[in-house]
Amino acid sequence: MGMAAAWRALWQRKPKTDEQEKGVEQFSSSLSRMLVARGESPRRGTRELLAAFAESPWIRGVVGRIAWEVASAARWELWDGPEEDEDRRKLPAAHPLLKFLRRPSTRLTSRLLWAQVQAHIELCGEGFLMIDRNLAGVPVELSPASPAWITMTASDLIPYFAITHETYHRDVPREDMLWPRDINPAFPYGRGSGIAHALADELDTDESAARMTKAFFQNGSVPDIMIAAIGADEKALIAMEEKWRSKYSGPAKAHQAHFTGRDLKVQRLDTSFKDQDLVKLREHERDMIVQVWGVPPEIFGILQNSNRATIEAAYYLFAKSLIVPRLTLLRDEMQMRLVPEFERAFPEYGDELHLGFASPIPDDRDFFIRSVGTAPNAFRASEVRRKNDLQPDADIDATILGAGGTVTPSQLPGAGAPEQEPGSPTAQPAEVAGPADGEAPKPDAAPKSEEVDIPIAEDGMPADIQSMALNGAQIESMLSILAGVSDGSLPAASAIQALLVAFPVNIDLSRAHALVDPISPVPSAPAQPIDDAATPPAG
Repeated sequence: MGMAAAWRALWQRKPKTDEQEKGVEQFSSSLSRMLVARGESPRRGTRELLAAFAESPWIRGVVGRIAWEVASAARWELWDGPEEDEDRRKLPAAHPLLKFLRRPSTRLTSRLLWAQVQAHIELCGEGFLMIDRNLAGVPVELSPASPAWITMTASDLIPYFAITHETYHRDVPREDMLWPRDINPAFPYGRGSGIAHALADELDTDESAARMTKAFFQNGSVPDIMIAAIGADEKALIAMEEKWRSKYSGPAKAHQAHFTGRDLKVQRLDTSFKDQDLVKLREHERDMIVQVWGVPPEIFGILQNSNRATIEAAYYLFAKSLIVPRLTLLRDEMQMRLVPEFERAFPEYGDELHLGFASPIPDDRDFFIRSVGTAPNAFRASEVRRKNDLQPDADIDATILGAGGTVTPSQLPGAGAPEQEPGSPTAQPAEVAGPADGEAPKPDAAPKSEEVDIPIAEDGMPADIQSMALNGAQIESMLSILAGVSDGSLPAASAIQALLVAFPVNIDLSRAHALVDPISPVPSAPAQPIDDAATPPAG
């Protein structure tokens, strides 16, 4: 059925035949593709925005900073399952796709290529990467193309991108082009809309203010003051001008008084910087540009309304709200267009690959410090050393942080108890557990504690006696525990456990018994009955 017949069948009132129904459906589908997926030429002003990157300081500062940060954070990873799959496995770095992304071009470095693409997205709302293939059809190189070169985008009717730059022309099939785009609500299937387009007026205003300031220092051919000497001829005017210049020209002759008997009329023609308020204007445009792009001002050293907390959190917010969404945009485009190519070419790695990236968001250092301070027994020394960029040390990495310093796992209360983890607050020493079934208790036998290895020097004294010594506060705390046993307010068993927990390095179980067992609690004196007869009468 021809197009004209399909058009007539679309609007006829009588019932349609099967052939007419099929023709109308095909015609409607073609019409919808023509209306929705049409090719587009570059948006007006695209070349000017790309050129402004080299001219406008704030475009260079904001766009350049975002582009290089995204390029630096583009550390791609490959998984054999989606993010919601807890059992997914990370594929090795030798996978052909990861090797390809680490060196995507023979003419540009990896960082330079991703920075170029991201700068195009920030300025024009879209980036273009041409895919070059080998004889087997596998992608081997990516080549960025400027948005201004794309004279026509691909559509359902024209399945290729038309690229024209000076004398160069090329038609790139749709499957050979990566096209990451920023959102464009006015036409979702068309070219993207860049942030720089929305800031065109602000950028032009800031640039005009800068040029006006420059023109002031280069003399814009407009005199500051006009003096009219009424009744003077040209010869008198020349003499007056020469006398004026000789008397007042130069910084050393400023602020002098001038006396004349002529009738003069003076009128200022310039406008002072104070009246124009160019500094405030440029600050306002600067703040607008930075805020629309969403960059924390501290990133650019704008600290007027900042404090230590906002400065430290600036890069965390920058990475979370700017870098991660932009990496996700690039990842999604490659997941849809590029990953299936490698799934077909290398089936031995699986038929469902998922591209990802290492998170650029820095760790919350303050939260980690608070966690270590709240529950030190839950952390090993190796974790703290890694946070401070220290090299591994086999002698101390396995130690666990404790309230009184560092202790090994065997020195923690409850070590050896299979039911509880070492360091658990409710853990009890394995040595004071009750006797096994069928075994008589030994009340007179002191529980045997686990030996603590203390390095001994040649003179028989501890090699590191300073680390074994107690400070004044620790000694006072120990004496208060022993005083509680002495006055009967603290049971002896509780005092032993308190000493083990409070001084895990200095006191083991045998030393705790040696301190507590000799103490005999002092019985409290019984209350004396009051004799009413012996009490003298009041008054």
